[in-house]
Amino acid sequence: LFCSLGALSRLHCVRGLASMGGDSGPAPRRSAKQLAAIPWQADAAVFAGCSFLSASAVVPVVMGVDKSVTQAAAGMPLGQALKVVLRDFALRPHRVVCSIPYCMVMGVYFLTYGANNLADVVSERYDLGSTTQNTMKLFGATGAYTTSSILKDVAFAKMFSKASEAATEVKRAVPMTTYGTFLFRDALIIGAGFILPAMVAGGIKSSSSMDPQTADKVAQLATPCVMQTLITPIHLFGLNLYNQPVATRNERMRAVMKTYPEATGVRMFRFLWAYGVGGLVNKELNQRARDWTVARYASPSA
Repeated sequence: LFCSLGALSRLHCVRGLASMGGDSGPAPRRSAKQLAAIPWQADAAVFAGCSFLSASAVVPVVMGVDKSVTQAAAGMPLGQALKVVLRDFALRPHRVVCSIPYCMVMGVYFLTYGANNLADVVSERYDLGSTTQNTMKLFGATGAYTTSSILKDVAFAKMFSKASEAATEVKRAVPMTTYGTFLFRDALIIGAGFILPAMVAGGIKSSSSMDPQTADKVAQLATPCVMQTLITPIHLFGLNLYNQPVATRNERMRAVMKTYPEATGVRMFRFLWAYGVGGLVNKELNQRARDWTVARYASPSA
């Protein structure tokens, strides 16, 4: 939706996707001689591992916030829901890690980071141009995130739709309006994470003496968080459409506003963690992976 705004917007989208992966630009490519010595199976395994570990750094926070906000939208106090999540992580971490909600969120971010990292590796091995590489990232990572995120949130709505029966899935069809609301929400998330930060950074640079790289980082982290003031009520509205199939407009507005302030705060932290910690971890792991494959297979002593 947002990425159809033109060539400038596409460039901003690609930069945003790179930021989510922790990169400020394309990863340094290994030489053709080095790549010839490195088995593609090793690359596939190593970078899949990077995607998994990067997702692992993000999932506990994201899953905890998403589950708690979903339960709060269904009637459970958000503070209580967060306490239950923290207690489960502290007392029964093995059960949490093996639970369906945890695995769903892991799937979202493994696919997202995986699509981003795969685009880098394929482009490097086949010597694809930067335009092709960026297009692969744009459609691959955006498509992976949007599709898996919507499916995950719909499943969460069904699993946690009753605060008193948080572990019981309610056998009720999810209305198309909920799917549509989540799709609109993710379009705004793409804009908040991939388009607006470059514009905000430009404004910071032109109106202050802040270092350009610092301005880019501040904008990339702050913009998705601030945009939660707009995105969170849309997310809560989509959940309300499922929780209350029949309700007046005023009833829906009251239900959304009831949890809006606190839900916005925790979702700000969620996106700061995903874009900040997750991105930095993915960047560091990918660079270490490249260095390791060169040292293992392409060094003179290998």
